[in-house]
Amino acid sequence: MFSRLLKPRFYGGRNQLKMAVFSAEMSTGILDTTLPESVKPSLDVIESLLHPKQKEQFIILILYERSQKVPTSLSNTDWSNLLRYKSTEDKEGYLRHLWEEETGKKGTTHSKVLISSVNQAKLNDNEMVYARNFHQLIDCYGNDFRKRINLQYDSAYMEKIRLGESPLKVIVDCRYLYKLGVAYQQDFTKSIQKLWTDTWFDADPVNIHLCNFLVDDRLGILVRKNLKFLFEDKEQPLGESNVFKPTLTTQGLGKCGSKMGSDAVIISSKATQYLPEDLSPFDTFVIAAADENSLESSSLSISRESNLPMYKLPVEKHVKWQRGSKQLNPMIIGNIVRCIKSGKLSWADAINKFVPAYHVCGKERESANCGSNSRDTYKDKVQTKLILERVANQRVDTNALMDQSARPNLLGTRSKRIHKISREERNRAKKS
Repeated sequence: MFSRLLKPRFYGGRNQLKMAVFSAEMSTGILDTTLPESVKPSLDVIESLLHPKQKEQFIILILYERSQKVPTSLSNTDWSNLLRYKSTEDKEGYLRHLWEEETGKKGTTHSKVLISSVNQAKLNDNEMVYARNFHQLIDCYGNDFRKRINLQYDSAYMEKIRLGESPLKVIVDCRYLYKLGVAYQQDFTKSIQKLWTDTWFDADPVNIHLCNFLVDDRLGILVRKNLKFLFEDKEQPLGESNVFKPTLTTQGLGKCGSKMGSDAVIISSKATQYLPEDLSPFDTFVIAAADENSLESSSLSISRESNLPMYKLPVEKHVKWQRGSKQLNPMIIGNIVRCIKSGKLSWADAINKFVPAYHVCGKERESANCGSNSRDTYKDKVQTKLILERVANQRVDTNALMDQSARPNLLGTRSKRIHKISREERNRAKKS
């Protein structure tokens, strides 16, 4: 049944608490009634789990009677995506993602106050209002502003072509993206949009290509939400859209422009050699959406298949890495390579500018020396540890909470040592 809550187990001297999960056991097809009817999987999903090991992996992390950030209904597609994840953190992130999509679709109708009416009220009170149709120096907003930036970017791009120079090419290989967790997909797609925004405002254009882009329903929602350059305003005339914006294709690396040669490299944190200080021999940089802890979906497998060398950014040569994962997103890698390739910044300046201060500064010096270079974190602020604590304490008897001796010893404190003979007797024995 869908109800057996695993009891806490303790391992070793640390008394580590085993995470509590719901295990779905196959019986006569009758599920527990503790979950809403709209959340329970259909018989088609249950019958698809033929192997006993698959049935044991049929778990759900969030307790519906405890947590509020869970969806009210789950379809067969949602269950299939949920069963695909291995770690409980990915399962919890996917359920939270479904909850966010569900609450976003419902929406709430609030009475919105127009900014123009607020500005008009300030102007009536003899206040200086700097806004459109009030006091302004340059009338350039919305589509007009985007059109001017497009013309500036297109002019810089065509100038490189006229001078016989090829723009820097950044290829993002997304063949494993649909297999990864929701949190990784969210950060990865957002970073691609940020990389294009930074490049769009820069005078040195970059060719950005997304290849091997395979999507499912879940990833398709994130793509439409985060990759805004693919879905521009439909009311905008077609001639005003940027013709040199990033391209997306399901084809492989070799189809992104010219054939891969000695000028193409893969950037990976698991590489054994650093990029050289001089990047002039390289014109194409490949950034892979990969799980570096898994050999099947790592950058190494892409490197072997495409026969391209792997390099890593020389971050440790210029700054001291303090904490956090060394697997950087495309926005950080692309901006560093772009600034180094164009000669605008040195390696140390580029790394200090684009790498978040959390990774390269100590906790006591982060706010003082590193400034406010904060970016979107790779994981949510609410840690999985807090969720597991709530799960573990959910079924604890309330009467037992009043008795401190009945509470489990999670800290592993040392017990009091009791001697068989007194201290005076031990001292007399030593003297004799």
